[in-house]
Amino acid sequence: MKKEVSESMRDFIARFDRLIRRIPKDVVPPKKNLKRFFISALPSKVGFFLRRDQPRTLREAQDLAIETDDDLIISVK
Repeated sequence: MKKEVSESMRDFIARFDRLIRRIPKDVVPPKKNLKRFFISALPSKVGFFLRRDQPRTLREAQDLAIETDDDLIISVK
């Protein structure tokens, strides 16, 4: 799973969360792995900043991804 170029960060997070909810509870990966999977699915620049900032939880990573993506979009304009 990767974030599509045309997909907003919020839409990607919603799609990622839906996928996680569909995984049976007895086989869901540990939370730290979910965070790693999420970060690895992001565009390289966003992933770089998230790895640098080291969010502690998936929710923190998702919030930071929205903020970082918004900042990168603004800096291009």
